[in-house]
Amino acid sequence: MDLDVKLLQTPEGRNHLIIITRGQIDSEGLELIFRQVAETIQELFNCKVLIDFENADLRLEPSDIDVLVNRLGPDLRLGNIKIALVSSPEIDEFEQLKVLSDSLCREDLKAAVFDYAKEAVTWLVDIEVC
Repeated sequence: MDLDVKLLQTPEGRNHLIIITRGQIDSEGLELIFRQVAETIQELFNCKVLIDFENADLRLEPSDIDVLVNRLGPDLRLGNIKIALVSSPEIDEFEQLKVLSDSLCREDLKAAVFDYAKEAVTWLVDIEVC
């Protein structure tokens, strides 16, 4: 698994965390990604998060996703965040990310899955879903 993590801060004080993933991602890899998100929001209360899984090969079981989100949920709720998950709709990862998004929403987090990054960015800055 390979991650590129970028934190963008606007002059107006808006924070945007972008994580681009590549390679095979199992439950340990997903935990690493969300630990990165949790660490970032500890410092920056308001943050929009985009996680791009387009070049990733997800190897996640729905039960593993729920366990992980239940464990990390309290750390993720410490900030006022929105999480956009991006993947191509043609691949199996989209369904796994839908399970992840649903699990995050059950933890009272704002999350959604998109098949195009442009749609995700629009949602992050304008529209509330969960």
